[in-house]
Amino acid sequence: MLKGSQLRHDAEKYGIMYKENAPYNVLKTCYISFAEIDQIHKIEHMVETFYAASGFYSTMRFMVANFATPFEFFNALANYWQEKDCHLVSHKKMAMYSFLYEFGTKFLPGNIHHICELLKFDMLLQENVRTFPSWINDYYTPDNRKITRTTGVHTFDYNICEWLQQIETKPAAILAVQRIEIHFDYLLAMDDRITQFYCV
Repeated sequence: MLKGSQLRHDAEKYGIMYKENAPYNVLKTCYISFAEIDQIHKIEHMVETFYAASGFYSTMRFMVANFATPFEFFNALANYWQEKDCHLVSHKKMAMYSFLYEFGTKFLPGNIHHICELLKFDMLLQENVRTFPSWINDYYTPDNRKITRTTGVHTFDYNICEWLQQIETKPAAILAVQRIEIHFDYLLAMDDRITQFYCV
């Protein structure tokens, strides 16, 4: 609602209430309530925090594909974020992975092992993880002989690499059950590691 804009001039016509100070955010209109706008902002925060960030790429795409619509997924994610009071504190990256795991156990319990493996992959793509959360340690023990300061070889129960190559054209592609080893090269820049697996 910038000063001098036509929309601001027509504010009364559309029942628009907005903040008096910059950036003059719209609070409600005759078409959308304050509660609805507030929920949209919460959903926007989830999109920016999880979907737009590379650290959760594969997990996000799997979860979205298992909801009726992307909006339904992000709406549920935003509500769960509020329910767990996550908006009241700052979070380290590992805590964000645990939040997604907990969300998966509640909303996608039949796919929780898929989600664990995808979260493990997303973690390892970001950094050379040596200590995993308990919900991964419960079923996976890395082979320390295959982990160095600059590389890591980890075993997965699904063919994640093949799946990542399919999801851009087939969002509902199925994760194939196939025990494979994936090599992570931490000498590569992050963008190069992403390109190596995502084929984008």
